[in-house]
Amino acid sequence: RAEALVEGGGVWKKVHTAGTSLYGRGTGTDWQRPENGDEVRVHYTGRFVKEDGEVGDVFDSSRERNEPLKFELGKKSVISGWEIAVSTMQKGEHATVTLSPEYAYGEAGSPPKIPPNASLQFDMELVGWVCHRDVLGDGCAIKTVLEEGEGWERPGKMSEVTIEVGVYTGTDLKVAIVPPTVLTFNMRANDPVVAGNELLEAVVKDMKKGARVMVETVAPRCAWPGRVKAEIKEAVYAIKLVGWLKIEDISKDGMVTKKVLVEGDGWERPNEGADAIVSAECRAIRERPSSRETFVYESFEHRKIRLMDGDLLDALETAILSMKKGEKALVYVDPTYGYGKCAMIKPDNVRIDDALEMEIVLEDFEKAKESWSMSFEEKVQVMKERKQKGNELFNNYRFVLAMKSYERAIGFFEYSTSELSPELRKEVNVLLVQCHLNMAACYEQRNTQNVEKVLYHCGKTLDIDPSNVKALYRQGNAFM
Repeated sequence: RAEALVEGGGVWKKVHTAGTSLYGRGTGTDWQRPENGDEVRVHYTGRFVKEDGEVGDVFDSSRERNEPLKFELGKKSVISGWEIAVSTMQKGEHATVTLSPEYAYGEAGSPPKIPPNASLQFDMELVGWVCHRDVLGDGCAIKTVLEEGEGWERPGKMSEVTIEVGVYTGTDLKVAIVPPTVLTFNMRANDPVVAGNELLEAVVKDMKKGARVMVETVAPRCAWPGRVKAEIKEAVYAIKLVGWLKIEDISKDGMVTKKVLVEGDGWERPNEGADAIVSAECRAIRERPSSRETFVYESFEHRKIRLMDGDLLDALETAILSMKKGEKALVYVDPTYGYGKCAMIKPDNVRIDDALEMEIVLEDFEKAKESWSMSFEEKVQVMKERKQKGNELFNNYRFVLAMKSYERAIGFFEYSTSELSPELRKEVNVLLVQCHLNMAACYEQRNTQNVEKVLYHCGKTLDIDPSNVKALYRQGNAFM
């Protein structure tokens, strides 16, 4: 017999085959039915219901496509009768669901298949669902949100988070296995503070500041080496996200990182060539056989620099480009990006194998003029300045910054010089040839040669000057 799922009728369900809980265990951490936010998978065959109550023709079927329909429950991405019916079903349940027009497509219908005011019947099977509260996807750690938290941001994958966490025997949170403890750890994998506990990072990454959650766990997810013994089979984690510090991967390989200590103002950041005022305390970290030594090797206040001109360590200038006005940050530099790449400005008391840590404040900056706002004459003048600065950096073996300087110069007229006067075009072409040749030389000089880049810049040179001897020579060397 069909069961009415809403008061007054409109949605009826007749079960043909009963289902099971999500994981088939029926324990306290296993879910009987899907909830809003879960991604469900449903096989169905839809038919029209005639005025006399008889079932008519099939108008749609997922079984014919051999692919169940996926949708997020509660998002209203399907008709309301489906939302109601699916929320009452168990995994594997097979049922017939009949819908009156107001719970189907209503007065409008869904042309061309569904006419207005159509009653519909669906033969449905809930194949399964992904539980949004199932933290690790195995039914062994189920989350309940106690407080949503504030704002919209959540910790990034490299953030340094601070949480308050306790572990208890039951959901009343009265008997503690681990008393409430404040922990700070990095969201990178293998932080020793949470080593062996996959649960904490998985939960915290989806929390907002101030949020509180409770996570019911069963073995093996309840274990926490050194804190929760392996023989404990059930435990409840209570977690509060106190806050976090953002960490950005400046070098994209984890070797230069920036931890934001104080957020800056607004959203603007300096560009290459911007004039900036910065204060910093720079520390070297020296590894010894049985200890680590940290010492301040330089500090300065209110220093005015032009970004990417090489006034500071390459890695530090690159990090400043990611900062906002008033921002205070801690920049870590692995030795591979340290003074070994900037030997000409290395302080005497720092070694090239020292790691570096700089606490820096971007007090103010004035952005360099953008190319779109410059006249042709202004662009040519900046091209000359950038080429000259690139040459200085090249001669000091600072190839990364030299390349950035040449790239900026090339960018002014990279695609077309047709609008220039003949005299200006000739001058620009000379500058483009010089900058492309110097870019090729930079790629030749770097530890890891990039043959494709050398050939690219030689090719751009030869497009302008087909008989250029230096370009032909470097092109030939690249092929050897």
